[in-house]
Amino acid sequence: MTIVFQESSLVALKYSGKSENNPDYIRWGSVADKAAFIRQFVLFVENDYPLRLFEPLYKQLSMGLFGHYAHYDLAGFYKEFFLCGLAGKKNFIWQCHNWHAQGNPEYVNSDVEAILIEWLKENRILYDLENKMELVSNQHDRNEYERLKKKFQEYTITAEELELISNELISNNVPDPKWYIDLGMMVERLRKSL
Repeated sequence: MTIVFQESSLVALKYSGKSENNPDYIRWGSVADKAAFIRQFVLFVENDYPLRLFEPLYKQLSMGLFGHYAHYDLAGFYKEFFLCGLAGKKNFIWQCHNWHAQGNPEYVNSDVEAILIEWLKENRILYDLENKMELVSNQHDRNEYERLKKKFQEYTITAEELELISNELISNNVPDPKWYIDLGMMVERLRKSL
């Protein structure tokens, strides 16, 4: 799933350095920086979102790429999307996948977003995550079914046993057996009498 793109399609930002008002503000903006970010993002996704590959991406993501803002720190951002299983990963990819890259690439990184959105769609990353989630859910359902089947297997009754129970309830004038008859005990008693 490697990404192929033309670095010539990227545009260097007009402003990419520190300002007098904010000397700590650094924003990558060269064509090489943008290309490196794209490759790092793809590597991060292809390797199942490891923290070591996320750290170089964090600053740009938290500064508005794909609409990601307002995460307090790297740990909070990473926890939000990548430590809560497939659902968090899917939410992250969904936000990137459905983002509308807009703006002049001389001032924002819309060219980077557009390339990555195209890559996400071409490689069906969101679709694959949704399928994995469905498989996990189906497996969970199968496991739960087997657990419940095993737990209640001893209470499985035949049609003949059900008829005997019904007849006994009717003959004893039981108005509503749900609230005071233990069906399991009744089945066992009837099985012993057969």
